[in-house]
Amino acid sequence: MRTRMPGLIVLAVLAVAAMIAPGCEDSPLSAGKDYTMSIIAQPGSVSIDPTVPDAFVNVTIRATVLNADAVPQQGITVFFSNSGGGTLASGANGVTTDGAGIAEDVLKVTATDSNSIVVTASSASLSESVTVTKNSGGHVPVAAIVAVPSAQQAAGNNVVFDGSASSDADEDDQITMYKWVITSTNPDTGTYAKPNPIVAEGPAISGISFPSGSLTAFHNAQDLTVTLSVTEDPAAPGIFADGGDVDYRAQTTIPYSISAVLCSDNTPPVAQIAGPATQSLSGFPGEDKTFSVDGRLSHDAEGPIDTYVFTCGNGVTVLPGPQPGIGVCTYHVDSTAKNYTITLNVTDRGLGTTEGGQFQCVKQSDPATIQLVVSPSVGF
Repeated sequence: MRTRMPGLIVLAVLAVAAMIAPGCEDSPLSAGKDYTMSIIAQPGSVSIDPTVPDAFVNVTIRATVLNADAVPQQGITVFFSNSGGGTLASGANGVTTDGAGIAEDVLKVTATDSNSIVVTASSASLSESVTVTKNSGGHVPVAAIVAVPSAQQAAGNNVVFDGSASSDADEDDQITMYKWVITSTNPDTGTYAKPNPIVAEGPAISGISFPSGSLTAFHNAQDLTVTLSVTEDPAAPGIFADGGDVDYRAQTTIPYSISAVLCSDNTPPVAQIAGPATQSLSGFPGEDKTFSVDGRLSHDAEGPIDTYVFTCGNGVTVLPGPQPGIGVCTYHVDSTAKNYTITLNVTDRGLGTTEGGQFQCVKQSDPATIQLVVSPSVGF
């Protein structure tokens, strides 16, 4: 028994040491007496619509700890507390600073909280506070996009996405920041290359146009997803200028199509036959007589007429005239007068673009008609 006692005593001492050691290693680090701390809230002002059930806004709280030489301190434990409402994500737990000396917490603000919430960050003897204001109006802003032209545009043509109709119902609030994100299914490359997504953000960017500045017109046929985010936070422009992330409070998205051509932009041509609605032709019975039909008054808003198609009304093939737009019909004169309906249909050249040697988006006119009376000569 005596020979085993020293061994048991050694094991007991080692066990106690093992229990004590972890507690020493887990002790939190606190700020030194010559350290400094700053605290900010992003956003510093929020609006919550009281008519929306369970509505809330998350506010990011950042405390930065520096030593006497203004060097960020990592591993310092910061405790956050709040008064006036809101809920902190950290609860009663400390938050450790990162390599930039920042300890970050999130304050959840609801419609039932007071209009002024104070958040305090502390570590050892250091303590700093920031106030988060909840706007009394409480309406959520509305993001709105107006596309010109609406829904779609042909490649190479102007496109405008206008967000100036975005608004806030509270009398003293106005939209302070806009953020556009435009994602493409077939982004342009080469000379027309654009980032995908295209992102434009700033207090004055209420709209975005193509082409403008460094942005060329869309070249490829593609489908776009256009998203606009807005906020009425008066502190947002300053946060953006300092390189911070803006907390946008409203968002809307629309689809938009860039087509090779827009066939809907092509108006149909108009067929027109020169002369009165009823015309006459006479000859000796048994004689074949020709009649020229003039369709050169036909017209199209986008360009020249491409083809003229005449029918004589008697089943005889139309002969080409001396100029495009003129057709020659042949009629057999009977002993009694006969009526024939002459018809003209014309087609345009679409919007002037070709594919595979053919005009795209070609449209045909409604038929133009005249009545031709073919009768024997008077006195026969």
